Amino acid sequence: MSNYKGPGNIKELNDTLQKLWQSELSRLFEEGIKRAKNEVSPPSNDAWMFNPILEGDANTVKKKIDWNAFPKNLTTMYASKIKAWREGDKSRGNQDEYCEWEVVRDQVDNKIIRVTFTTETPDYFEFLFNNDPKLLLDIYHKHVSTKVKIGDLTSGNGKYKRINIWNTPEIINKRGVLLHMIGPNSFSAAVDLSAEATWPSVDLNGNIISDEQQLIDCRNYGDAGRHSDPHIGAEINALIRQGNIISLAAPSGLYIDNIDLTGFDVPDGLEASDLMTIVRGDQNNMLRVVFQVPKDSGFKLGDVKIDGTHIQFGGQIAEKITIRVMGIAKNTPNIAPSIDCSGTIQNPISPISFVPLALDSTRRKNVEYLLNSTEI
Repeated sequence: MSNYKGPGNIKELNDTLQKLWQSELSRLFEEGIKRAKNEVSPPSNDAWMFNPILEGDANTVKKKIDWNAFPKNLTTMYASKIKAWREGDKSRGNQDEYCEWEVVRDQVDNKIIRVTFTTETPDYFEFLFNNDPKLLLDIYHKHVSTKVKIGDLTSGNGKYKRINIWNTPEIINKRGVLLHMIGPNSFSAAVDLSAEATWPSVDLNGNIISDEQQLIDCRNYGDAGRHSDPHIGAEINALIRQGNIISLAAPSGLYIDNIDLTGFDVPDGLEASDLMTIVRGDQNNMLRVVFQVPKDSGFKLGDVKIDGTHIQFGGQIAEKITIRVMGIAKNTPNIAPSIDCSGTIQNPISPISFVPLALDSTRRKNVEYLLNSTEI
């Protein structure tokens, strides 16, 4: 339990807050377990997800589950990379791979001067709002603006406002600086999706489904058009089929796992690594990374090339980024039975109706965030 501290191993939670954060994580895992039990009809008394806050993570093995940060939905939709990159930069609602970014351009020549990437989930900031609003403000003051007030972050019903005037890209009316992700990119969504994917599933002929696209089509969790959702589900499902129960590892969260700096052509003999700064998280658990040229370098980020093309969009860098969630697994003698695509346990194999359960997805699809609406 002591491993589950703040996201990214950031040492900003005191002992009291760490205990409260662990309680919040425990609640999220318990909700995931409940969701897993309700995936079948009738609901099961058993689940193959465990709560590592209550049970600990001893005798577990880790499984890295990673994927590309640039939205697969956009590369599928647009044959032109330029169009896909442009759409990726245009709206946070298009950035749906558990990674969001903000592009800041020079007001004179429109060249990119900074791109900020984040995988910080709104769950953590909601937790801070409820338990230590002063720390929440300190983070906003450090990374966004000293002008932020708690009222700016409070919704009409007294809860934390994820989409507020300070957590919006500068490219939208120059009002704020991206701090954390919004919408479907949450830790609770990752927990719920993992829970839904725990049941081994069979096709119309009773054969186990292992292909990630076929599996998500069968179980109807998340968004089949993403890199992340089908892959997370398939990797979790494979761990279950190997005779395990699963959960998500400490430190809790989604992370930038790797940034491929090959192909960067930087002027004046500088290295690509000179462009990158880890602002939150550590080297192994990157939460917030900023790309910009060193001060007084004499050029701009837009003068840098990636694979022979000048950086014109943040999406070009996103294509070089890998996102990760870390699963954990431990053996269990209680082997999970298979279910068909309607959620019926196959013990023995029963006739298959192939009617997916009418469950709400843990992640909303085709979300467009209207940042000039009353939601802000």
